[in-house]
Amino acid sequence: MHQLSERLTANQIEKLHKAGITTPYQLVTFFPNSFQHILPFSQYDPRKSDQSPTRYLYTGTLQSLEIRKGKRPFFMLTLSGATIIRAYLFSVAKYTQKNLTIGGVYQFLIYQRNGFWNIEKYGVFKEHEVHQRVFEIGKADPYKEVLTVVYPKVGILQPGYFSLIHRRLQPQDYLLDLRGLIPEHQEIIPSILNTQSIHRPKNNTEFEQVKSQWISLNVYLRLVLMNYLNKQSEESFAAAGNLPLQFLQDAVSKLPFALSKSQKQTVWDLTREVCIVT
Repeated sequence: MHQLSERLTANQIEKLHKAGITTPYQLVTFFPNSFQHILPFSQYDPRKSDQSPTRYLYTGTLQSLEIRKGKRPFFMLTLSGATIIRAYLFSVAKYTQKNLTIGGVYQFLIYQRNGFWNIEKYGVFKEHEVHQRVFEIGKADPYKEVLTVVYPKVGILQPGYFSLIHRRLQPQDYLLDLRGLIPEHQEIIPSILNTQSIHRPKNNTEFEQVKSQWISLNVYLRLVLMNYLNKQSEESFAAAGNLPLQFLQDAVSKLPFALSKSQKQTVWDLTREVCIVT
């Protein structure tokens, strides 16, 4: 991890070590387990049904705030931005009401459920501190579509900790040089794989492309290892069509992402190639 000592603080490196992440390779290949697609509220179309609620970034003024008491108390807010909406906040901690001031300008991360707008996060809008590269409620570009990634918790490290770490890394830190490790003259896996698009994706297409390449690389390496071990024990794979199913199942079960239909076809293509390696 000393290669990243100029990027990370000693405290950050120590915490990563305690979580079992001790090398730059482990850091850039510790992938998020999901991501959120966040749209500016101006792109909301009430005519479209939303099976999996889309998150919208709403920037506007807080016009009114009411607390509704009962078994499960909640706040009802009236917000005035490009469109006036009524939204609900189900966090009624004392500090919540202190943080929300009538007439203040805020950014809200909202989604619809059962026809009602729900507030997931909020923050005071600081227009002069708007980030172009990093998404942060209160400092986000109100008109920009973004993807944000969500990491799993590791030990004492909360999911948001990894997002802070990746803000400090440079583009070159994400490059994995695979030359000499994978076959030449094939188009499935690039010789230099850039994992930045998984940690800091610009769009969904880019995210899916790199994710697919990473899956292909993992499947290829696992199949090569299986082939090697098989030959070491003086057994050889039969034709690719007779490849024992458990080998493939073992290879794909340890991947960080689920395989799509097209990626399963890629696994088959790689299997055929590996099985004829001598």
